[in-house]
Amino acid sequence: MLSAISPFHVVQTVHDYSFICPKGTAVDDDEAACSGFKTQSCWRRCRLGARSLLKRASFGQMLADRIEAGIRYVAPSQDLADRLGACDLKATVIHNPYVGAISEFTPRRSQQFLYVGLISPRKGVRLLLEAWSDVAASLDDARLVLAGSVEQGFETEFRSLLANMGSSVSYLGQVGRSEVTRLYREAFCLVVPSIWLENYPTTVLEAQAQRTLVVGADRGGIPEMIGDSRCLVDVMGGPDALAATLIRVARLTVDEYHAIVDESAARMARENAPDRYVNRLEKVFATA
Repeated sequence: MLSAISPFHVVQTVHDYSFICPKGTAVDDDEAACSGFKTQSCWRRCRLGARSLLKRASFGQMLADRIEAGIRYVAPSQDLADRLGACDLKATVIHNPYVGAISEFTPRRSQQFLYVGLISPRKGVRLLLEAWSDVAASLDDARLVLAGSVEQGFETEFRSLLANMGSSVSYLGQVGRSEVTRLYREAFCLVVPSIWLENYPTTVLEAQAQRTLVVGADRGGIPEMIGDSRCLVDVMGGPDALAATLIRVARLTVDEYHAIVDESAARMARENAPDRYVNRLEKVFATA
């Protein structure tokens, strides 16, 4: 079907890794990052059974059709663009725009860590809760606040994990936009410990716009959004690695903290301005 559009110049935005991975996560069964379908390792690394053969075959045909159609893809992160390129798909990086204001710094609640988003194992929530006991034991005033809806099928386990956390962990459920902004402005740090590859998570931009420190997984598009290696965690290192990273950033000096959040805000002003996004997109259309 895609061959029908080949005479036309087509530009399409890609928001996740489903274009290169039949599972849509670009993470194998051992939670290691994967370069996608073109590596031909789906059977071995994801232990695909016979019922998955048809899906894998149809995915391969769809990928071949996309290559033949010559579509020009737009990816918000360099990581996704590189992985699309490895699958022979032409991709240009245009960072998502941020339309809100970048705020001045406001006083923070010391050592209050925040998670915002889907409460899900693939988003790293299980990993975060497993790491939290070490964080709480090392930092006297550490608190963890979680906000978001719980993924179907994870409810029972999540309640069990919460029951063992004690008073240093609070779950707020799903909250409104104004409440999320307030949480960003109070938090010392937003944690984005995703196991699957995140392309360009909006929560990172939202927190950085409030000059809040962000700690995130060292995979997908997150590292290029965060920049500072002190704020990246090797999620393959398990709870110990995440705990060590959170403890490390909690001990940043005031000057170090301000330097990181100010640089993040400056990078947003450069890379995520709406007019810059429009200009880059127009150039892609002009050369497609």
